[in-house]
Amino acid sequence: MLDIVFGFNARLGRLQFFLSTIALAVVMTAICFAIFASGSIHVAKGAQLSWGMLGWPLLGAALFFMVASFMLQAMRVRDIGWDPVLVVGGWIAISVINAIVAMKLPALSQSVGAMTGLVNLVMFGVLYFWPGSDS
Repeated sequence: MLDIVFGFNARLGRLQFFLSTIALAVVMTAICFAIFASGSIHVAKGAQLSWGMLGWPLLGAALFFMVASFMLQAMRVRDIGWDPVLVVGGWIAISVINAIVAMKLPALSQSVGAMTGLVNLVMFGVLYFWPGSDS
Protein backbone atom coordinates (compact mmCIF):
# COMPACT_ATOMS: atom_id res chain seq x y z
CA MET A 1 0.00 0.00 0.00
CA LEU A 2 2.69 2.50 0.96
CA ASP A 3 4.65 1.55 -2.17
CA ILE A 4 1.82 2.99 -4.26
CA VAL A 5 1.67 6.18 -2.22
CA PHE A 6 5.40 6.88 -1.87
CA GLY A 7 7.14 4.80 -4.51
CA PHE A 8 8.43 5.58 -7.93
CA ASN A 9 8.74 1.83 -8.57
CA ALA A 10 5.02 1.04 -8.43
CA ARG A 11 2.78 0.68 -11.46
CA LEU A 12 -0.49 2.50 -11.92
CA GLY A 13 -3.21 1.49 -14.37
CA ARG A 14 -5.36 3.90 -16.36
CA LEU A 15 -8.30 3.95 -13.96
CA GLN A 16 -6.05 4.17 -10.91
CA PHE A 17 -4.14 7.05 -12.53
CA PHE A 18 -7.38 8.87 -13.34
CA LEU A 19 -8.76 8.43 -9.83
CA SER A 20 -5.43 9.36 -8.24
CA THR A 21 -5.32 12.53 -10.33
CA ILE A 22 -8.81 13.47 -9.16
CA ALA A 23 -7.88 12.69 -5.54
CA LEU A 24 -4.73 14.84 -5.84
CA ALA A 25 -6.82 17.71 -7.22
CA VAL A 26 -9.25 17.44 -4.29
CA VAL A 27 -6.38 17.34 -1.78
CA MET A 28 -4.68 20.34 -3.39
CA THR A 29 -7.96 22.28 -3.37
CA ALA A 30 -8.33 21.57 0.34
CA ILE A 31 -4.71 22.59 1.02
CA CYS A 32 -5.11 25.86 -0.90
CA PHE A 33 -8.38 26.60 0.89
CA ALA A 34 -6.71 25.92 4.26
CA ILE A 35 -3.77 28.19 3.39
CA PHE A 36 -6.00 31.09 2.38
CA ALA A 37 -8.38 30.55 5.31
CA SER A 38 -5.45 30.52 7.73
CA GLY A 39 -4.01 33.63 6.11
CA SER A 40 -7.30 35.50 6.28
CA ILE A 41 -7.82 34.60 9.93
CA HIS A 42 -4.40 35.95 10.95
CA VAL A 43 -4.70 39.23 9.04
CA ALA A 44 -5.66 42.28 11.05
CA LYS A 45 -9.12 43.70 10.46
CA GLY A 46 -9.14 46.12 7.57
CA ALA A 47 -5.82 44.87 6.16
CA GLN A 48 -5.58 42.97 2.91
CA LEU A 49 -4.12 39.52 2.45
CA SER A 50 -0.89 39.74 0.42
CA TRP A 51 1.11 37.17 -1.51
CA GLY A 52 4.08 37.93 0.72
CA MET A 53 2.21 36.56 3.74
CA LEU A 54 1.40 33.32 1.97
CA GLY A 55 4.73 32.82 0.17
CA TRP A 56 6.19 29.89 2.11
CA PRO A 57 2.95 27.92 2.53
CA LEU A 58 2.15 28.32 -1.17
CA LEU A 59 5.69 27.31 -2.14
CA GLY A 60 5.39 24.20 0.03
CA ALA A 61 2.01 23.33 -1.51
CA ALA A 62 3.40 23.83 -5.02
CA LEU A 63 6.39 21.58 -4.28
CA PHE A 64 4.08 18.92 -2.83
CA PHE A 65 1.89 19.07 -5.93
CA MET A 66 4.88 18.87 -8.27
CA VAL A 67 6.39 15.86 -6.48
CA ALA A 68 3.03 14.08 -6.29
CA SER A 69 2.34 14.74 -9.98
CA PHE A 70 5.75 13.44 -11.03
CA MET A 71 5.26 10.34 -8.87
CA LEU A 72 1.88 9.59 -10.45
CA GLN A 73 3.19 10.17 -13.96
CA ALA A 74 6.27 8.02 -13.33
CA MET A 75 4.12 5.16 -12.04
CA ARG A 76 1.81 5.40 -15.06
CA VAL A 77 4.69 5.54 -17.55
CA ARG A 78 6.27 2.51 -15.85
CA ASP A 79 2.94 0.65 -16.22
CA ILE A 80 2.97 1.40 -19.95
CA GLY A 81 6.39 -0.27 -20.09
CA TRP A 82 8.56 2.77 -20.77
CA ASP A 83 11.40 4.25 -18.74
CA PRO A 84 9.98 7.18 -16.72
CA VAL A 85 13.36 8.93 -16.50
CA LEU A 86 13.57 9.19 -20.28
CA VAL A 87 9.91 9.97 -20.93
CA VAL A 88 9.32 12.58 -18.22
CA GLY A 89 12.81 14.02 -18.71
CA GLY A 90 12.21 14.31 -22.46
CA TRP A 91 8.80 15.89 -21.83
CA ILE A 92 10.38 18.53 -19.58
CA ALA A 93 13.26 19.06 -22.04
CA ILE A 94 10.85 19.68 -24.93
CA SER A 95 8.92 22.22 -22.83
CA VAL A 96 12.12 24.03 -21.82
CA ILE A 97 13.49 24.06 -25.38
CA ASN A 98 10.17 25.40 -26.66
CA ALA A 99 10.23 28.18 -24.04
CA ILE A 100 13.80 29.13 -24.98
CA VAL A 101 12.93 29.23 -28.68
CA ALA A 102 9.86 31.36 -27.92
CA MET A 103 12.01 33.82 -25.94
CA LYS A 104 14.74 34.06 -28.57
CA LEU A 105 12.39 34.24 -31.56
CA PRO A 106 9.30 36.24 -30.53
CA ALA A 107 7.86 36.03 -34.05
CA LEU A 108 7.54 32.25 -33.62
CA SER A 109 6.16 32.38 -30.07
CA GLN A 110 2.59 31.64 -31.20
CA SER A 111 3.59 28.50 -33.09
CA VAL A 112 6.02 27.40 -30.34
CA GLY A 113 3.28 27.82 -27.74
CA ALA A 114 0.95 25.76 -29.89
CA MET A 115 3.63 23.07 -30.19
CA THR A 116 4.08 22.98 -26.42
CA GLY A 117 0.33 22.61 -25.98
CA LEU A 118 0.27 19.84 -28.57
CA VAL A 119 3.12 17.96 -26.84
CA ASN A 120 1.30 18.25 -23.49
CA LEU A 121 -1.98 17.10 -25.05
CA VAL A 122 -0.31 14.07 -26.62
CA MET A 123 1.47 13.17 -23.37
CA PHE A 124 -1.70 13.43 -21.30
CA GLY A 125 -3.53 11.38 -23.93
CA VAL A 126 -0.85 8.70 -23.65
CA LEU A 127 -1.04 8.73 -19.85
CA TYR A 128 -4.83 8.42 -19.80
CA PHE A 129 -5.52 6.13 -22.74
CA TRP A 130 -2.45 4.00 -23.56
CA PRO A 131 -2.93 0.44 -22.29
CA GLY A 132 -0.50 -0.91 -19.73
CA SER A 133 1.93 -3.70 -20.46
CA ASP A 134 1.55 -7.15 -18.93
CA SER A 135 5.17 -7.52 -17.86
